[in-house]
Amino acid sequence: MKYIPLVFFLIWIPLSAHGQGAQSDTINSGKIFTIDGNLAFGPHSAATWEPSIGFRWVMDEHIRVGIGDFSFGYADIASGTRMAFMVGPVLEYSIQAARQISYSFIAGATMQLRWGAGIGTLFGSMPYGGAQLEFHSEPDEPGLSLQRISLVSMCKVEYVTSDKYLRMPRILPQSAITIAFGLGLHFYLY
Repeated sequence: MKYIPLVFFLIWIPLSAHGQGAQSDTINSGKIFTIDGNLAFGPHSAATWEPSIGFRWVMDEHIRVGIGDFSFGYADIASGTRMAFMVGPVLEYSIQAARQISYSFIAGATMQLRWGAGIGTLFGSMPYGGAQLEFHSEPDEPGLSLQRISLVSMCKVEYVTSDKYLRMPRILPQSAITIAFGLGLHFYLY
């Protein structure tokens, strides 16, 4: 029952994405390597942070799918240090607003494996939705492997669906909602 929001995001978001007319200078194929870091505010005004890397495939000028939130984290609790490994699917719908500016809507679900501190290994999940604003560099010359680099600002709303979820340096309880603000670098590859 507690995984219904996750199922909703993974089924509804891809089906609700609609294509728009092509614009010039949009990226229609390739891969994107992402390096992101975000600061989240949630229960009890506790600030948590999470650096991550990811990889996305450009399906067409608007749709990107991939693996995001690849990260490692830890939190100190009374019985010791609890560690976690995170990774999850991500879907992005991007719209080119100007030659060097685009914005996108993202949806994903970070899955987590926690261990340590004398507690057994546990699984966690945190689906999210949000928006990004990208400032693109000028495209490089044709034939080079790196097409452009983007500076990205992002905002995400995250929801803990498992019994707990580790976000450095705290462990969030079930049903916790956080609002995360972050910056990232995205590298567009051919």
